[in-house]
Amino acid sequence: YSVGVDLKLDEVKPIVIPKGDKEMERLNRYLQKESGYTLSPTALFRYIECPLKFYYATIAHLKSSDELSDKIDALTFGNILHETMQELYTPLINKEKTPKKIEELRDKSLIEKSVDRVIGRLFQGDENTSNEDFSGDTLLVRDIIIKYIYEGILRYDSLRKSFKIDSLEEDVECCYPISEGRLVNLSGRADRIDKLDDETFQIIDYKSGNTPHLECNGIESLFTGSAYERISNIFQTLLYAMMLSKTRHKEARPSLYYASKMLSKEYSPLITDKSRDTTIERYSDVATEFERELNSVLEELFDANTPFTQVEDEDACKYCDYKKICRR
Repeated sequence: YSVGVDLKLDEVKPIVIPKGDKEMERLNRYLQKESGYTLSPTALFRYIECPLKFYYATIAHLKSSDELSDKIDALTFGNILHETMQELYTPLINKEKTPKKIEELRDKSLIEKSVDRVIGRLFQGDENTSNEDFSGDTLLVRDIIIKYIYEGILRYDSLRKSFKIDSLEEDVECCYPISEGRLVNLSGRADRIDKLDDETFQIIDYKSGNTPHLECNGIESLFTGSAYERISNIFQTLLYAMMLSKTRHKEARPSLYYASKMLSKEYSPLITDKSRDTTIERYSDVATEFERELNSVLEELFDANTPFTQVEDEDACKYCDYKKICRR
């Protein structure tokens, strides 16, 4: 005998959050210059990925659970790389003959000591900790970061044409105009800003991931393309370049330093637009298109009649912190 039971599962209904008075009050804080509230590139890209994800994180302030671990994860790996580069390059800010000074800085023992201090400070709470106290996993990560810096970033920078390091970990802010005279407060922290001989500013974002994202299928795809075409690293770097060009009134060059790939002598940090088969040398090359799409996103975000809805492309949900809420 075959015995079975028919189970009727409830249909998963789409989640729609209207923008009521409470939601608009929180959104409007980003339009008040002295409010202290600013939209970061991460938050803005979160809205582009999925308006509901933006609502959960930025409006409802739902936080994902933090899992404690005694191992160095990808985020900590990136933090070690960033802080070591900041420590190594801070004495070079606004110095002449920067490439030559970086070549002199390529002392492996000096880099090792800097990495050890940063790991000790971030991971063990004491920058004077000896690397003999590091676990096996930590030592492995330590050696990888030293290699990335010595054979990758410093080697690449030492061979560049003349430039100056203008600033490190600088807060970049911009009041971006949209309709009805409104100004949106945007801000973020740039890993590094270089000044080139032609007075162009090069904005550099360090990346520690193994998969480089240096190509896009056109600027529009960053805003309205599939989940795989909406590339956060490229969007954020272009947004930094936009803010820098508007606040300093100079040309800006967006660049991505993928440390693991800079071991190759053929590496270029510039972004490629595959739809045009061109390299984005300057922000002005894409400014019109980028700001047209950015305007569209911001107008929608601050429109009281447009609710927060789920993204249609469920590929974007795979690694989302809120996918259980959405039952996806």
